[in-house]
Amino acid sequence: MKSNTRVYSFLIFLILSLTSFAQDTAVVKNNNIWINCGIGLSSFRSGDEFGPAMNFEISYEKNNALFSCRFVHNTEFVLFTSPAETVWDFGLLYGKIKKYAYGSASMSCGISLIGGVRRGDYLSSSGSGWFSLGSNHDKRNFYNIGIPVEAQLFWTPTSVFGVGVSAFANLNLDKPFYGTTLLLQLGNLK
Repeated sequence: MKSNTRVYSFLIFLILSLTSFAQDTAVVKNNNIWINCGIGLSSFRSGDEFGPAMNFEISYEKNNALFSCRFVHNTEFVLFTSPAETVWDFGLLYGKIKKYAYGSASMSCGISLIGGVRRGDYLSSSGSGWFSLGSNHDKRNFYNIGIPVEAQLFWTPTSVFGVGVSAFANLNLDKPFYGTTLLLQLGNLK
């Protein structure tokens, strides 16, 4: 329950921030496209356990509106237990972007297909006695619809390259998750 409270709080913060960010009346006429890719940490179990996350995103900006197609994959970090629990999302997001001389800030939300693997019933151990190396469990796949949200902050020293950070979350009924990734940005940025 603690994890869900964190995800809901994060989602409310991003939505309120997005609506206040949308009040900016300065419109810059830009048509830019770029890709982001990166790695980081995410939490989708009890909220106190973090595992690796990776993020890939294609974004298009038109007049301060941001359209993105993203893929996020999160996995549990476990040794000697099979399968590791995972959750991923493939989402379409809409948001607002604010450009600065050497960077940008954006907030987005949308809709996504989520899926992943849950560890099911215990099946067996690997090895025996003192030499037991772990446990094998039934693999249970799941799929559902989610609401992805994301906030990004980038430093763009050139017009084609940037480095940034992304805070992301996905509100869904199966495995809500949140996390952060460090990203590289390549494309037409300014």
